Amino acid sequence: MRALPDVESLKWLVLACSSFYHAFRDAESLITVRVLLNEVPLDLLPEAVAVLESARNGSWTRQGIIDFSSQHLDRRMPSPQSWTLADALSISKLYSHVHYFATDFACKCLGIQALERGVQQSSPSQLEIARIERTLYRFEMYCNIFRDFRNPILSVDEQREILFSRFSPCENEQLACIHNYLYGKVSPAFNEISEHDVFWGELRVNYSDISDPGDIEPILARGLSSIHSIAIAYTYEDRYNLIYPDYPQYAPDWLFGALNAANEINDGDWLEDYSDDQLARITASFFPDSDTGPVEAWVWAHKEESGRQFINTPIRQPLREWGYVMWDRARLHKWKVFQTPWGPPDDYPPTAEVLECHAEREASLQRRSEIYRSGGRGWWSFEDESKVVWPKVSDQHPVKQRPKEVVSLSEAKDFLLTLKLPF
Repeated sequence: MRALPDVESLKWLVLACSSFYHAFRDAESLITVRVLLNEVPLDLLPEAVAVLESARNGSWTRQGIIDFSSQHLDRRMPSPQSWTLADALSISKLYSHVHYFATDFACKCLGIQALERGVQQSSPSQLEIARIERTLYRFEMYCNIFRDFRNPILSVDEQREILFSRFSPCENEQLACIHNYLYGKVSPAFNEISEHDVFWGELRVNYSDISDPGDIEPILARGLSSIHSIAIAYTYEDRYNLIYPDYPQYAPDWLFGALNAANEINDGDWLEDYSDDQLARITASFFPDSDTGPVEAWVWAHKEESGRQFINTPIRQPLREWGYVMWDRARLHKWKVFQTPWGPPDDYPPTAEVLECHAEREASLQRRSEIYRSGGRGWWSFEDESKVVWPKVSDQHPVKQRPKEVVSLSEAKDFLLTLKLPF
C-alpha cells in the first residue's frame, strides 16, 4: 500500500475488499503518511496543514484570525507525524488543484518568455514549482478566511497589520502574481457571459479589467477548486452555470484591495537608498528559500520606489504577467534581466481600433437592455438574436412588444453615430 502514488488510490484500495481494509486499519497512520508523501512534497505540508485548519473554521472572528496567525504565521509549523485518511484526502484533493495551477502558471509565464526571447525555455526547477505552490496555498488560505467578501471581518488596514506584515514585500508581490494569474483563468468565462447575456447587458456589466477587478473578485473568493472548474469549462452553458448563480456581484476591497493596502503608509526613502541592514530586514522572507532570484528581481524592479509602491502597483502589471518574482537566479541571469534597469512601460492613447471596440460594446449593452425591458432573456449576439428566450403570451401576463431586431453589426454602428460616447 505504501507504494501507491496518491491518497485517492489508497482510499479505493482500502474500499476494494475487507482484507485490504483490515490491513490498513492496523497501520493507518504509517501507511497514510507514506502515501501522502508520495504525492505532496514534505516541504509543502506546513502550508497544506495551515490551509486545512483555515478551511475548518466556519465562522471567523477578529480574535480567531489573530490566533490563527499567531499559530501558523509567526513561524512555519512542523508537519504532523501522523495522519488520518480523512485529513490526508483533504490535503490530497487541494494539492491536485495547487499542482495543476502551479504547472499551468509556469507554462504560461515561460511561454511568454519563449515568445519574447525567441528560444524554448527549460522546464521549471523544483524550487520554482515549490515557490509557486506555496503562494497558491497562501491564496487558498486567504479565500478560507475572507470568503464572505460582503462582510469582511478585518479592514484592509487591519489585514496589513495582522496578516500581510508577516511576509516580505517580495512574498506579497508573489501573491499579487498569483492573484493576477487566477484572474486571467476566470476572466474569459466572465467576459463571454458579459458579451452575450441579456440580463448582464441591462445591468451594464462590462468586460473584466485587471486594474479594477471587483467584478471578478467574488468568483476568486470561492477558492481554487471552483476556479479550476471554471478554468476548464469551455462551453457557454458550462461557464454560465458555474458563474451565474451568484452574479453579478462586486467586491472592491477583497484580495486586490488588500494587496494595495499592504504597502507602507509612509513613503520614506527610495529602496536604492536603503542601508544594508534596512534591505536585509525588508527582504527577510517567511518562507525559506535557498535561491536569491525572487528577491533580486523584486529589488531590481523597485529600486526607485518607496514603501508606498512596493506591492501590486499598476505599472508593474507587465512584470507580474511573467511572474518575475518566482524564478531562480540562474534563469533570470540567463534571461539577462538585470543587465538593463527596469522602467515603466510607455503609456499610449487609445487607438482607433480600441475606440471602435468601445463603440461596439456600447451598442451591445443598449441592444440587450432593450431586449431585457421587452421581456427577453438568455444568450444574444448581433449576428444571432434567435436564441433569446421570450416569455409565452398569456392573458394574465401580456408580453411587451419586442424591439426591432438589429440585423447586423454595421447597422449597430450606424446607430452609434447618433450616440455621444464618453471618450
